[in-house]
Amino acid sequence: MKKFILLFVVIFSFVLTISEFNVNAETLNKKTHPGVMVNTKSYVPYKSLRPTTKNAPTDHNQGFIDGCHVGKNVGYAKKVCVYGTKTGYRSTIAIIGDSHSAHWLGAVQQFAEKYKIRVLYATKSGCTLSSTPRPDYPSCTTWNQRIIPRIAKYKPDVALIKANNTQSGYKHDPGIIEKFRELNANNIKVFAIRDTPYFNVYIPECVRKYGRNSAKCKVAKSHIPPKPAWVTRLRAEPYVKYVDYTNLICNTGKYCNPTQGNVILVRDKHHLTNSYSSTFSYYIYKDIYRFLLEAHAERVAKGVA
Repeated sequence: MKKFILLFVVIFSFVLTISEFNVNAETLNKKTHPGVMVNTKSYVPYKSLRPTTKNAPTDHNQGFIDGCHVGKNVGYAKKVCVYGTKTGYRSTIAIIGDSHSAHWLGAVQQFAEKYKIRVLYATKSGCTLSSTPRPDYPSCTTWNQRIIPRIAKYKPDVALIKANNTQSGYKHDPGIIEKFRELNANNIKVFAIRDTPYFNVYIPECVRKYGRNSAKCKVAKSHIPPKPAWVTRLRAEPYVKYVDYTNLICNTGKYCNPTQGNVILVRDKHHLTNSYSSTFSYYIYKDIYRFLLEAHAERVAKGVA
């Protein structure tokens, strides 16, 4: 089986260059508005922000717009949205969980069609994928009981999900790993992304009022613990690939800035703007693609693709 998987990966592997990625070409110029890709550049000209502070609050991902992100009163996925390559696809990524899983859709969409990846999307507000009951939020408990059986019918190879809750600090909900194991039991591997920063203020308004460089609009990077114990536990799960983009997002020392590469990071206090998410396509692709091919090859070898 290992030889088969290796052969499969070699056949579909290719040379990756940063220049391949035309980041959100219709709305962002990657030279003047690189977003997170500023990490690969020695100089970026100072330009007006995208989205604007006026438009940032409504800069949602396509799944939200299409009604596949349900609110707090709904305990089931009303529909599963499909993006990328819908027929003749080579592999499938499912984005499930809460809005902090959801906000990575913009990045995945940038490369999905080019590399024949089908993207499934079904998320719920404030509902971390976890087996831990939520007495305060019963529709979330119901959602978490139903979503994996629902999404497994589509036979995705990998589920893209946030790995933790930033606001929990060093603590980690054990129900998250339990749900990851349930995905694995359904032959779905897990691409787990560390949760993103939480700002203390409403960023579009703060930036409009005080400017992008104001200390009032920044948040201390220390609110994201650098080496929590739960990371070791998560990495011990052989079907999980864990990634942490904190140092890319908060790349200027002790603080996380509200903008990067002339792009506003969040549309409120903590949800990535779709514009900023879209600039992450290179990094997400680089980290997920080989893992995705290996996961698909395993499903083929088991006869469950």
